[in-house]
Amino acid sequence: MSDQFLFKRINTPGVGRAIVATASVQATIDDKFLQIDVAAGSQSAYPPPAEQMPGMKLIIQKSDASNYVVPVIPLAPNVINPKNPLLIGQYAATVIISDGRNWNVIGGTR
Repeated sequence: MSDQFLFKRINTPGVGRAIVATASVQATIDDKFLQIDVAAGSQSAYPPPAEQMPGMKLIIQKSDASNYVVPVIPLAPNVINPKNPLLIGQYAATVIISDGRNWNVIGGTR
């Protein structure tokens, strides 16, 4: 099918760059929103290194009803507080923010 993809980056005026994915994805410092569909199987989200962007917020959303979760796995030595890795379930979204050393959950639904 021509509409199948692994991931695509979308520039969203006023928000920043978004990624819509059907595969594991490594976010960059320009990405602000990750939307991941894991209906075909488990996929992971990897935020960029926290030390590269103190104060940066990243929204990660699972966009399907499958029983798979999206593990959010930071690159070592970074962690996500309070839970590492962070697991995102059906249609849930989480907001994380970098403190310059690690990622911290500041909101969302799980």
